[in-house]
Amino acid sequence: MHLRSTILAGLGLLVSATAGAHLPLSSRSHGKPRCLVEENLPQKRGGRRLLDYVPTAETIVVKTYVHIIARDKTVAGGWVTQESLDAQMRLLNTTYAGTGFQFDWMRNETTRTVNTAWTQFPPDWNSYFPEVSAWEVNWKRQLRKGGDDRRVLNLYFNVGLPAAGVAVLIDQQGELDDFGIFDGAIIDPSTMPGGPDPLINEGKTVTHEVGHWVGLYHTFQGGCADMDLVQDTPPARAPAGGFSFCDRPYNTCIDSLGPNGSDAPDPNDNFMSYSTDPCMARFTPGQILKERERLGFAFLWANSTN
Repeated sequence: MHLRSTILAGLGLLVSATAGAHLPLSSRSHGKPRCLVEENLPQKRGGRRLLDYVPTAETIVVKTYVHIIARDKTVAGGWVTQESLDAQMRLLNTTYAGTGFQFDWMRNETTRTVNTAWTQFPPDWNSYFPEVSAWEVNWKRQLRKGGDDRRVLNLYFNVGLPAAGVAVLIDQQGELDDFGIFDGAIIDPSTMPGGPDPLINEGKTVTHEVGHWVGLYHTFQGGCADMDLVQDTPPARAPAGGFSFCDRPYNTCIDSLGPNGSDAPDPNDNFMSYSTDPCMARFTPGQILKERERLGFAFLWANSTN
């Protein structure tokens, strides 16, 4: 299944788009969909599994390219300042410091493009209608760096994005076809450090979206059914977004992940939740293991084919 899910802040809706189908969403203060995540088709993974892969303790270095896509050369038009971009990339490595990942930003190869057409997202752009896919494929093919190497992360800061962020779960295949070109993450530049909304301007949207890229789901995936595939993240019935405080616990599901098997509150301090940036502070050990399994296996498989 080819899936992107959207959380619309300010609209109180959870939008999931699969071949154009839309389902209801939760809020966040930004006034746009919070996050879209696309899972590549299972058949594209060719049956390769992580079951026999044991992650190592060594640091995984991810070559990272950044692309700025603006309407004009103003901050409001998406022309990100170098100061903001430097702060964003420092923040990315800071938030992943305990995971064993390092994002090696190819700073001198950053691209900056003024192209109004590339910032005008078509209606239903997240539904993968052929004409919409062709629009996104067009500019990504012109910008993406790293060739067919899926171990390379491309971050696109596009002022026209009708969401805070969108990401694609890393594919273990090397080929870059019309679905593979969606690899990477697109980010609204207003969420970068110093942006206008204090609830979402610390740059942690990038941390969240890169979390998807390395294989993590939202902490509320599947509600109380706990389908994020990580054993130590307490389940949550729905996204908790749009609040500006971190000291009020939410507990929407019954579990035994607290001290001495007690019921733990929803993980609103987790980078993969829908909390505001000041609340987001951590990945769990289980999430870190899953990230290293997924990306480490992708690296191992890519190396074996070169």
